[in-house]
Amino acid sequence: MDEVQRWRHWQRLFTSRAGRELPTLDPLGQVSRISGLAASLAHFQRREATECAWRDDVGRRGARRKKGRAAAARVAALAALNNENRRHSHLLAIAVRLLGGELEQPNSFRFPGSKSAGVEAFGAWRALAEDVVSTAYYMSLAASLPASRVQSWLAEIAREKRTHVEFRSHVVCLSAESTRPLWVWRCVLAVSAASVLLRQRRVFRALGISAGTYWGRCLALGDLAQKLVSGAVRPRRPGFAYTAADGLA
Repeated sequence: MDEVQRWRHWQRLFTSRAGRELPTLDPLGQVSRISGLAASLAHFQRREATECAWRDDVGRRGARRKKGRAAAARVAALAALNNENRRHSHLLAIAVRLLGGELEQPNSFRFPGSKSAGVEAFGAWRALAEDVVSTAYYMSLAASLPASRVQSWLAEIAREKRTHVEFRSHVVCLSAESTRPLWVWRCVLAVSAASVLLRQRRVFRALGISAGTYWGRCLALGDLAQKLVSGAVRPRRPGFAYTAADGLA
């Protein structure tokens, strides 16, 4: 499969999951109020919304700067991915309101120096780390919450985010960052995971999620990402679900 075909496969995967209606608040019934859960989801909702805005800007600049079939297919795949992230942001916003919480205001953060080719390449590792730690977060919450609409939404987001990890690994594999030493990836991942652990310690404690459990999920996903980047594992097809066999159940 050549590069253009692979980007188009990713675009078709993300597009096939688009168009689903978002749930409404009124008929959902009561949801247990777990200490800190609404604020925790509001923080991740803001992260998703901010990332969408930033990625839209990066995609527009990339479309203007790069020409050719492969570049066009890459921009289309990233746009489809961003649309799915936007749906996740909307789902989280509904969950926050259902839990009686308040949304945080999106900020206008931009990765420093993102117009530099070298730093933009480093941003591929950063985006991969962000997807790894957020996927581990959604997986941890979905595995610990009692059955409810919020729990099912988080499980849905976690399943889709796992395919985002594979996609981001493909992006890194095609960038100059794929040749960086393993310790660089480990450092980026450790910093991102530590940030989540510190920020979300209240809700993790309320749900009985230990730091070791969360870090173990980050490592399992991080190891898979590193193997995909290095070529030690070949993705069987875009969107393949890596689950129990990869320590990701």
